[in-house]
Amino acid sequence: GNTALLVPPRSPEAIADRIELLMHDPALRQRLAENGRSLVRDHFSWNRYARDMLSVFEQVMASRS
Repeated sequence: GNTALLVPPRSPEAIADRIELLMHDPALRQRLAENGRSLVRDHFSWNRYARDMLSVFEQVMASRS
């Protein structure tokens, strides 16, 4: 509920309910948008992705030795 609204899989009714909620609650839309942007900015970057992938490659290579 901080960065997104979750819905059960294959539940068009739940998706429609959440969309309607967002349509009628501008404060919730704003909060979710701001929190989502902050999450991405703080936790996802090309540098972090590269470091994580390098770590995976190093673990794979170490396990083959």
